[in-house]
Amino acid sequence: MSCGCPARRNRSGTACAHSGARCDNDHSGLAGLTHIPRFVAMAETSEWSVPERIEEFNRRYQMLGQAPFIAAELRATGCDYGASSYTTVDEADDLADRLELGPGMRLLEVGAGAGWPGVYMAASRGCDLIVTDLAVEGLKMARARMRAEGVAGAAVAAGGERLPFRDRMFDAATSSDVFC
Repeated sequence: MSCGCPARRNRSGTACAHSGARCDNDHSGLAGLTHIPRFVAMAETSEWSVPERIEEFNRRYQMLGQAPFIAAELRATGCDYGASSYTTVDEADDLADRLELGPGMRLLEVGAGAGWPGVYMAASRGCDLIVTDLAVEGLKMARARMRAEGVAGAAVAAGGERLPFRDRMFDAATSSDVFC
């Protein structure tokens, strides 16, 4: 299982640099990392309650459309979707290919945040999309992007541990940088 780190090169089994969990990512490129984002650090402690964590994510989603964040996203992922994930365009295309997404299919993205890469995959492959997250600000961004891209579907405020959907409702499911 991947830890969701930005380094996705090989299956080294290296211990995750920012969470201490075992993962299959190569973290050698993260040696200079000195700043641990507050929302990652808070997940490892009981310092913040769930509502406080959700509010912190909502504040971060409100900043994604600002010029410095757009520039950083373009550099890191190759797109300007308002991404809250480190998934690149090439990785999203590869995932969509592996999932064999196409018209008439329904994709679920758990922990979608602002909708990257789910909206991109649904738009580029012609499938429907349901995005879920606890942070409403991220879901608003995802829904706006879905409308702009002509993607059919919905945004649902729900946590991954208790999804409000019937069994076998989706043809594929994805999650990006959620399970740290």
